[in-house]
Amino acid sequence: MIKEQLPSTLVENAEFSVIDVETTGLSARTNRIIEIGIVKVKNLKVTNRYETFINPGTYIPDHITQLTGITEENV
Repeated sequence: MIKEQLPSTLVENAEFSVIDVETTGLSARTNRIIEIGIVKVKNLKVTNRYETFINPGTYIPDHITQLTGITEENV
């Protein structure tokens, strides 16, 4: 999509990707990414998806496992 078309494009007609990132906490300095998920959307329908776990090299706090469902065994 051309930048000039963006303001006049309805979301129903747009093609875009949505990215979701799960981490071991809220600090950008001390916490690590544990999952990345991406869905590609066209005409308000998911046309493709990608998901991967990432080993953070540190433990996953219990409250993050309760919130995300991601365990040490997943990564």
